[in-house]
Amino acid sequence: MDLEVVGAFSSLIEAQVVCSALRSAGISAQVMDQAFSSILPTYPIGGFRVGAPIGEAARARRILKDLPGQEP
Repeated sequence: MDLEVVGAFSSLIEAQVVCSALRSAGISAQVMDQAFSSILPTYPIGGFRVGAPIGEAARARRILKDLPGQEP
């Protein structure tokens, strides 16, 4: 499955929460940089990226805009 980045977050927890919100909306989202959290003491450059399947990326971005605490 090819993923498109729909957001980047400074903490793994935030990325996981966003990923869960997208999954609950029926989007097969994934935290793309989760493995780095066990290697690096801080977040990877660019943050923890959340990806969605290419065909669902636009819908995922619309959902992200409506989440509390997300920038427009």
